Amino acid sequence: MAVYNVEIKIKMLKPFLLLLLKIYKMEGFNRRCFVCNIEVENKNSVLNEEVNLPVCKNCKGTPSEKEKVLELLDSLADGLVCGCI
Repeated sequence: MAVYNVEIKIKMLKPFLLLLLKIYKMEGFNRRCFVCNIEVENKNSVLNEEVNLPVCKNCKGTPSEKEKVLELLDSLADGLVCGCI
């Protein structure tokens, strides 16, 4: 009986643990330049206000940054249909 209860608790915790793992892996996501993917810190990066992601000072204002912004914004609505019509 006790083993059965432990198995149920583990099954209930599994989604939560998977979510924690995803968050842990994504922790570095906001520490990388979204253009060149190098690790950045607050002192050597700024926040791109269009996509709300960090960009290093080397990539800031470059054509590569503008291209990447367009690519990210273009893919936001993939698979969605506007319901306003």
